[in-house]
Amino acid sequence: MIETNSIVPICQGDILAIRGRGWLADGIVKAEYGKNPGLYSVSHVGLFLAQGDEHEIPVVIEALRKVTTNLLVESTRDAEHAYVLHDKSLADWQRSSILEIACQFSTADYGYIDLGAQYLDATFKTSWWTNRLTGYLAHRPICSYVVSAAYAAVRLDFGVDDCSCKPSDIMSFALAHPEIYQVTQIK
Repeated sequence: MIETNSIVPICQGDILAIRGRGWLADGIVKAEYGKNPGLYSVSHVGLFLAQGDEHEIPVVIEALRKVTTNLLVESTRDAEHAYVLHDKSLADWQRSSILEIACQFSTADYGYIDLGAQYLDATFKTSWWTNRLTGYLAHRPICSYVVSAAYAAVRLDFGVDDCSCKPSDIMSFALAHPEIYQVTQIK
């Protein structure tokens, strides 16, 4: 079940899932969800680096033009919808390991070719393209790869290979596993 709350505790390693606006986000959503996407369709993901309590501003690491860190308010400014995916099963050491791996991608250039491969796979309902670019993807990350590779460091996955993992796979996995994930809509 989705909770709706503008004030939600955020832990390091939690996932930010966004339904963006604009031609790129629209293309991702249409390729993944078809012409009539549901409320929980997302086009982008990132990881929270800093806890969000009354004393600390939430910070997100995400792959945009480069892998960068942004304040939560900046990451969600142009979003149509935004969700926090909180994995209730993670131990503190796992959260630390997830962040350590994610931060290794910091300042890496965005993988536009990989995004194209993801688009082709989504359009044709395959993983053929991303499977052929596995070696290249590890050097030019896209948003979902940063999240899936970081979680893979603690032997967790979203039911698909890291290189073919899409924002929709991450959101679908969280929605399908309410015993593990608390999904909260924040925008």
